[in-house]
Amino acid sequence: MDPRDDRLGSETMGKARGWRREEGEVFEENSSFSPLVAKQSPQKAKKSGNHKNSLFRAKFKQPRSPDIFGPNPKRKVERTVTKVRDSPYKRPFLAPKSKLSPVREETPAKDDPDSTYDSNFFNDLMPDAFSDEDPGEESSDVDTDFDGWDDETTLVARLQDNLVELPEKERLAALADALEEPMAARGELLKQYLAHTIAPAAKKVKEVHKVIEDKVDNVFGISVISFDDACKKIDQMSLRDEDDLKTAYLECQRNVKDLFRQLKDAYNKRDELWKDVRTAIDQAEAKSKNSLSSLTTELDDAAALVDKKTKETSKGGGFDGKAKQKLLRELLADM
Repeated sequence: MDPRDDRLGSETMGKARGWRREEGEVFEENSSFSPLVAKQSPQKAKKSGNHKNSLFRAKFKQPRSPDIFGPNPKRKVERTVTKVRDSPYKRPFLAPKSKLSPVREETPAKDDPDSTYDSNFFNDLMPDAFSDEDPGEESSDVDTDFDGWDDETTLVARLQDNLVELPEKERLAALADALEEPMAARGELLKQYLAHTIAPAAKKVKEVHKVIEDKVDNVFGISVISFDDACKKIDQMSLRDEDDLKTAYLECQRNVKDLFRQLKDAYNKRDELWKDVRTAIDQAEAKSKNSLSSLTTELDDAAALVDKKTKETSKGGGFDGKAKQKLLRELLADM
C-alpha cells in the first residue's frame, strides 16, 4: 500500500472531523487527530495569568472528498514534527484510523452471495477508468465489448437490467451500522472536549469566590442585601396594591352596571304608575262629569220639595224651630 494513501486518508478524515491543517499548523506525531494545535510564530505569544497554557482550536473547513483515482502526486503533505505544549487537563483525542471502520458503500455482491450484481460490468464499460495504463494506448479488447450489440439494445436498458438496488430499509441499516463506530468516537471526543472546557471555567469561578470572600466589605454587602430586600418588599406591596385596585375597579364596574339596571327598572315602574294615574284621573273625571250633569236635576227637585213643604206648613198655621230642623234633615237625606 502506498504510504501517501495513508497520509491522504488521514488528512481527509481529520478534515471530515471539522479541523484543517493551515500554514504554520502541525499535528503531533504518533497521536490522534486532536482539534488542539500549536501555531508556529516568529514572536513568542504572551502568557496570560489565568491561562498559562493557551491552546487554539483548529478552524472548521468543509471536508474534501478523497481522490477516487489514487493519490494526487502534486499535493504536498507536511510532515513537520512539533511538540504540542503540555496542558494541565487531558486533551481530547480521536481514535486512530486503524480502529475506525471506514464509511463506505458496499456492493450487494459482498452482502448477498445470491445477488446477480456483475462486479465487472463497469470495468467492461470503462476499461481505462480504474487502470494504471496510459489512456492513450489502444486496447485490444475494444472490439470484443460490442459483440452481440444490435440496434434495439441501448446502454440505459443494459444498466436497468443488470443493476440491482437494495431495499430502503437494508440500505439505511447498513449506513447506520457503518456510522456507529465513528459517531461513538466523536461522542467520546466531545465529552473530553467538554471536560477540557469546563474545568478552567470551574477553576475561575472558585478563584472569583475566594476573591469575593477576601476583598469584599461585609458591611457593604449586608447594606446592599438589605436595600435589595427593601426594594423587593416595596415591589411586592406595589403589586399587591395594583391587584387590589384592579379588583376594586372590576367590582365598581359591576356595581355601576347593577345600578344602571336598577335605574332602568325604576324608570319603567314610573312609566307604568304614570299610566295608572292617568287612567284613574280619566275615570274620576268621567264620574265627576256625570255627577255634575245630574246635580241640576236633583237641585230642581229639592227646590220644588222645599216649596211644597213651605206651602203645607204655612197652611197648617205655624212653623217652629223643630219643624225646620226636621225639614232640613229630610232634604239633606234626599240629596
